[in-house]
Amino acid sequence: MSPDMPVNDRVLIKQISRIVSCLTRSNDIRSMMEEIHSVIAEMLYAENFYVVLVNDGGALHFPYFVDAKDDFSEETLNALSLDDIHASLTYFALTSTMDCNFNRKDIENLQAEGLVNVVGSIPEQWMSFPLVVDESSLGAFIIQSYRDPNEYSDNDVELLKGISHVVSSAITAFQSQEDLTYANMSLKAYQTKLEELIKIRTETIEQKKRDLEEEVSQRKELQGELENKVHQLQSQIAKNLELQRQLEHQATHDHLTGLANRHELNNVINRLAAKMQRAIRHVYLLFIDLDGFKAVNDTLGHDAGDLVLVEVSKRIQKMVRGYDLVARIGGDEFVVLIESVDENQFVNTIAERIVRELALPIMYEDQEANIGASIGIAESANAKQILHLITDADHAMYEAKRAGKGQVVWFSQEKS
Repeated sequence: MSPDMPVNDRVLIKQISRIVSCLTRSNDIRSMMEEIHSVIAEMLYAENFYVVLVNDGGALHFPYFVDAKDDFSEETLNALSLDDIHASLTYFALTSTMDCNFNRKDIENLQAEGLVNVVGSIPEQWMSFPLVVDESSLGAFIIQSYRDPNEYSDNDVELLKGISHVVSSAITAFQSQEDLTYANMSLKAYQTKLEELIKIRTETIEQKKRDLEEEVSQRKELQGELENKVHQLQSQIAKNLELQRQLEHQATHDHLTGLANRHELNNVINRLAAKMQRAIRHVYLLFIDLDGFKAVNDTLGHDAGDLVLVEVSKRIQKMVRGYDLVARIGGDEFVVLIESVDENQFVNTIAERIVRELALPIMYEDQEANIGASIGIAESANAKQILHLITDADHAMYEAKRAGKGQVVWFSQEKS
């Protein structure tokens, strides 16, 4: 079987996709960070997590701060400047241009060298990731643990690093939205000012006319700037939504055939398992492995092999119902998931039709590509057993291979 995508890559795509979706639901940076914190907490220990921003004047802003050990008030934190926290770990994070991952011993060595003076409790593990957009530094994304110097694995670090990039883009988007709000307030304030000037300059009608013309001109200019900012914000939101759609599609579909992939198949099986805890359902899984596919690649080339895989996916979909799930889970391995059927003969008939359909030649540049299929079938009627459907059907498929290929074999617990 072909190797699957590494687990850390699958988790990163899935979780960053969830975090990107927070952008369209949140009204401000704080609510967005609350949602992101909730997502992170589902994956790893995140009881001590905060984001700090710094402006050009050195003033600090903590849009989100959670610490299980040291309790600092929001008013105290947001009244600080870079000078106030000089030599602290947070100062180290804001002035560093790289990712940091220190354990307690590292921090104590930095203190001994006079590079750091920890404010509050010393963590067992402390990590920070710079928030950077277009080479401009916004601040830092910090997570720490007071309980274990090896709290976070290398995979956790890579995941958090990816999340920090999304947080940087999200903060920039919300700051742009705040700029738009400020521009609108400025426009209203200027309108009020113009109205007062018109009342004062009542000496002649011509003067009033000039004042009015000036007001109209300035309003048009400001309105143009406002409309431009609205357009930029809408464009950014559209890009974020398209990115979310692409990430979700890439995470759940095979790029060649457009079928569901193994990740999506597991998601569907887990949802069915939850449903089967409440009501009995019959679920069948057909594990299809192509016979002779390697020979097609070796003799006709990989382009021919890709064409065969696409044609196979189309033929399998024609043999099943529109709502049955068809997935490609490996190089030449396909799966059909059938539910709400309680007749084995019906499923067996579908499997035999697939075997016959895939035995028909496939044309490639005036040449015939001849393949076949071996199918293993497993069934389940309870939530616990359904989680083993893929493995059981895989075993049955190998029984079909040993029986001479081009066969349909049902999984039997006695043979496994």
